[in-house]
Amino acid sequence: MNTSAWLCRESVIAALLLIFPLTAAAQPQEGQVAAGGDIGLFFPSDDQFDGALLGGGFIELYPSARVGVRPSLFVTAPEYERGTDDNERQMRLAVDVIYNWEGGTIHPFVGAGIGAHFLQSTSNGEDIGDSDTKLGFALLGGVEYFLNRAWAVKGEGRYQWVDNRRGVNPDGLALTIGLKRYF
Repeated sequence: MNTSAWLCRESVIAALLLIFPLTAAAQPQEGQVAAGGDIGLFFPSDDQFDGALLGGGFIELYPSARVGVRPSLFVTAPEYERGTDDNERQMRLAVDVIYNWEGGTIHPFVGAGIGAHFLQSTSNGEDIGDSDTKLGFALLGGVEYFLNRAWAVKGEGRYQWVDNRRGVNPDGLALTIGLKRYF
């Protein structure tokens, strides 16, 4: 192996060791902070909509090792089933409270949250009419798998109830998978 190839390989290994520490704590600590992002699918309960992609990010604060407070922002835009390019964009700005159980590298969790849902009808990417802000509540649960001390993969299901808007029911089920970094 030539020197430049060896140096490149060693640099990549060193970078990965900095990013992914080898020791696994597999436990949130009191006062710890985590941040992450999720992607998934949203299944509206209103029959006039198709399922849609969902994405967002969050910060999680741990007042104790078992309880997390999670401010988050998620966006989805289910399309009307009627075969047009009309959507009902929904942005959820919320705070969830999460309780997790110690399970080694696997931590199941449950939670509940409250949030503001910003709803806007769109057609071909252009806003139609006025937007509305509605109150929403959510129940959620999932599992977090710790890859090491700093990184975890999480899967989550969340059902959200949102006040109706002009003949549209924005309730639905969100199923997501994400990556989370502890600091």
